[in-house]
Amino acid sequence: MIEVIGKWLLDWQTLVTGVLGFGAVWWTLTSEARNARRARDEEFNSLRHALGAEIRQIGYRALQAHKECEGLAAKGEFTIQQIENVVRFPDPIIYPAIAGRLGLLGDVAYQVVYFFSCIAMASQGVERMRRSSEPTFHPQNAVDVAGALLVAATASVPILPLLRVGVVDDKADAGFIKELEVVKTAWERKVGS
Repeated sequence: MIEVIGKWLLDWQTLVTGVLGFGAVWWTLTSEARNARRARDEEFNSLRHALGAEIRQIGYRALQAHKECEGLAAKGEFTIQQIENVVRFPDPIIYPAIAGRLGLLGDVAYQVVYFFSCIAMASQGVERMRRSSEPTFHPQNAVDVAGALLVAATASVPILPLLRVGVVDDKADAGFIKELEVVKTAWERKVGS
């Protein structure tokens, strides 16, 4: 019996070695693919969480700045320093750092770009005032910036559930959305749009 097995192994050793080698390569490749997929999923979740936190911070700030611009407009003429103090945002860190990988977010990528474009539009409105030689500005300028800030804050809303981190975000988002709806309703009554 042992002689038969020995003869068989001798005759078929190349095939046995090949099958064992193929099995080892297959196992290695599938393990590596699984590890790469896990790492990609972890990177995507990290990107989603970090970007969600940044959008929340800037979106909430846009709503606050909107209300402050309304207050500035209600007081009458204002200086560039006054509106610059109101329309301040933290510099986005995550968004520029991941710009090349936004496609990983799928359809959310467009909404993210739109949100940051709205923030840039509001900030550019203030920058145009800075380049003016006027010492003070008409309240309508503050109203215009307030409108742009409200558009930016509103643009963050559809993104928030897609970039949520957990229950803490859900509660904060619900409060933000409720406050935003109240402000939008009052704004629409005031400006008639």
